[in-house]
Amino acid sequence: MKKFFAIVFALFLCSCNTGQGSGTPPEENKPPFGWRSAGFTPDPSEINRWGTGLAEITHSKDYIFIMDAAIGKDENSPGYRRAAHRIFISRQGMETWDTLKLPQGLNPLSFYGDSSGLYVGSYVNAIVWHYEPASKKWTNMNIFELKENQGFNVYGITRLNSQLVISLAGFEDTTAVDKLIIAPILLQQSDGTWKDIAPPNTGTLEVPSHLRKAPLHFFAAREWRGDLFVATGEDGVWRYSSLNGQWSKVPNPNQPFWTFLYDGYYTEEVAAQDLTIYNSRLHMIGYMGGIYALNDDLRSWTGIDSIRTSESGVLKSNTPLYPYALASDGEHLFVSGTNSGIPAVYMGYRGEPKGWRHIDKGEWCNPSRWRCLGLSTYDLDVIGDTLYAAAWEGLYKFPLADLDSSIANEESYK
Repeated sequence: MKKFFAIVFALFLCSCNTGQGSGTPPEENKPPFGWRSAGFTPDPSEINRWGTGLAEITHSKDYIFIMDAAIGKDENSPGYRRAAHRIFISRQGMETWDTLKLPQGLNPLSFYGDSSGLYVGSYVNAIVWHYEPASKKWTNMNIFELKENQGFNVYGITRLNSQLVISLAGFEDTTAVDKLIIAPILLQQSDGTWKDIAPPNTGTLEVPSHLRKAPLHFFAAREWRGDLFVATGEDGVWRYSSLNGQWSKVPNPNQPFWTFLYDGYYTEEVAAQDLTIYNSRLHMIGYMGGIYALNDDLRSWTGIDSIRTSESGVLKSNTPLYPYALASDGEHLFVSGTNSGIPAVYMGYRGEPKGWRHIDKGEWCNPSRWRCLGLSTYDLDVIGDTLYAAAWEGLYKFPLADLDSSIANEESYK
């Protein structure tokens, strides 16, 4: 998750052969089962030096887009590095990837895919471009005209009632001693113009990150029951009403005290990192293991078997200790993160046994292997009949047809 207090640095310093015969086919001729490579593996010599591991995945119809976390040298600030994220494109069923040629001035930070194509939000200059993959055409959405000395990152892109919603955050005056941080949230109107729907009086002065209350902005969002729900990181989940245009904070779920530890500081916030719709309910992923479903009252949450107490009384997480992403195909709920980095699937709404199970079959990682504990899987996407996992070490895919047999003999976490 891209945390808001990194904005100071993000803005200005970083940036198959078939066996024959009636017997069992030889091992090497068995068809693949479970996880397999989707054809994209970062160069091992660059992955840690230049951050070329994968960070995000999205899609538009059968086009697939992935973005890495690459950095590069900052020519304007010798000795510093800047964000230089790259976007790659392929199609479902293919394993060849092309680097997407970006318009001049577009330095990607966020992206969002829907049936119309890909939207890409930029660092620093408040730009959003739309890419139509069939025609390979780029269109500038002209969301924001920067004034002198302003600088804004585009953190989130989504839709509400078919209209685009874009979340920005940055400095009103990048040269001022006391930099006022402001965060427009722009809703596209029917005539194509943009309206700022951010709550009033959310600007704050720059202070140490662990003390600062950032203006409302979001990294992930979902439309649910006609309203917009956004994940803001340290400030939890907020709801924007389509009826009256008002924002309201969704109360945080009850959680063990240890989950309040966030980036070295204790906070009473839930640190909401991702949202998805599953089983007709909004699900939220919080920091250090909490996964919750929003109840019908829109004010309380139900924990999804994600935190438990061991026999010795120690709190443990049933999901990755540091979860990053949620995804659903409508029938299953998936989560990914670090420790372990292999994705897991929730079985709680499908009868017994309840709980989470690792999806560990195939050519990728088994949670019992030590290297899988340190593996980081930052994003998930369900595209057609396949689950894709954007991991630091490459892109992997898992046919959903293999899922039930893959986890049939696995013990439930619960």
